[in-house]
Amino acid sequence: MFNRQEIMKCAWRIFRNWYRYGVERGRFPICFGAALKAAWAETKRSLTLKLKPTVQKLARIEAIKDQIENLKWKSFRYDIVTMERNLRAELSELEAAL
Repeated sequence: MFNRQEIMKCAWRIFRNWYRYGVERGRFPICFGAALKAAWAETKRSLTLKLKPTVQKLARIEAIKDQIENLKWKSFRYDIVTMERNLRAELSELEAAL
């Protein structure tokens, strides 16, 4: 699930930046473990940001399916054919986006 090679590259990049900053500021003892921890946190944060829209899309798909199922209980004054057509179009767009 996680690309460990990219995480290590990110950790080394963070460590080099911190090391340069620490040497310039006089704070030399900076450990690589902290940089690795920061790289993992950055990776997990970016993953949750990528997955969040997918979760929202799946929730919307379920809501649309429920709406389509409940259309048969509407009274005759509603144009359920048009409603169903619009809902199915939105459903197909969302499923194609996944």
